Amino acid sequence: MDFVGQKLAESLILWVVLLGALVGFLLGYTLESYKTMMQVYALGCVLAAILALPDWFFFNQNPVTWLPSIQKREEQRRKDKKAAKATTGGEASSATAADAKKNKTKK
Repeated sequence: MDFVGQKLAESLILWVVLLGALVGFLLGYTLESYKTMMQVYALGCVLAAILALPDWFFFNQNPVTWLPSIQKREEQRRKDKKAAKATTGGEASSATAADAKKNKTKK
């Protein structure tokens, strides 16, 4: 469940429990039955739990992208360093070879 899904689940629980409490109170008041009021309220709580506790697909609409692991980052850095050394090392060796040729021709 992502962060947006958690917010949705929280809102869903709030409104379903509130609606169950309101309907339970009104029904219990009109029927003058405390038992009916509590049963309707309990039914609302169970319904809220069924809707919000499982990880339903609509709670996973905005997945969180995590950073790569430390090992993967270190491997990537090593590859980047090797690539940089290969690039600069190749240019540097050809430059020194060219300088050596120039020095030999001057002498």
